[in-house]
Amino acid sequence: MRRLDGKTAWVTGGASGIGAAIVLRFLEEGARVVVTDLNPLSDSQFQALAPYERDMRYYPLDVSDKSAVAATADCILTDTGAVDILVNSAGIGPNGSATTTSHENWQHTLDVNLSGTFFCCRAVLPSMVSRETGAIINIASIMGLESSDKSVAYCVSKGGVVQLTRSIALDYGLNGIRCNALAPGFVDTPIVAGTKHVPTIYRRIIDYHAMGRIGQPREIANAALFLASDESSFVTGHILTVDGGYSAGRKILDQKGADSGLGDTV
Repeated sequence: MRRLDGKTAWVTGGASGIGAAIVLRFLEEGARVVVTDLNPLSDSQFQALAPYERDMRYYPLDVSDKSAVAATADCILTDTGAVDILVNSAGIGPNGSATTTSHENWQHTLDVNLSGTFFCCRAVLPSMVSRETGAIINIASIMGLESSDKSVAYCVSKGGVVQLTRSIALDYGLNGIRCNALAPGFVDTPIVAGTKHVPTIYRRIIDYHAMGRIGQPREIANAALFLASDESSFVTGHILTVDGGYSAGRKILDQKGADSGLGDTV
């Protein structure tokens, strides 16, 4: 038996990056998956999902539009009967400090990353409460736990997602609902791809990971699968870092697996 047989999942931001990987992984494990995204599915994604066409639905959606979220949720619940799993993966990541981030970019980032996550949670919670079961997985970021330069709006929005996750877990745990978040490090997605054109920055990002590489979307999807499945039945309010050791600390010496003897001299 596959881990998500008989389950219906709604994945926002499911047309690219981490969201797309989660959609495929859930389908592989037997779930029916509703994909929402501001953008349509790409040709390559259609091809990858072709074997699961009968188990997938797509709705265009801007998660920052609370009325559109409510209407889409109603359509999804009418079409599927229930949402067992919600994955909030829709998000944006603009750069900028407190003085260089425009008010428009600040507000838009919060609207998509934080308010959009809140709107989608609020849309499915009544149904989950009535059924006394449900799993919500919010895609936060390691930047929601420790900050980064030139990313003020993104860091603040993801920090909000972390606290939203914990609040929902506390408020609805007695209703049989689990709410957790994933905090990925740098992952090979379109948002991160732009850094590859600046070798010095990309090299620094790589070096900040204990494993010496960035993550792959499927690796994040595997973690989402764990949180969506009954294997995590006693896990709620947790922020699971999936970051290749990014948050473990910063390496000082560039010696792979070597004992530098530094402790003998300082």
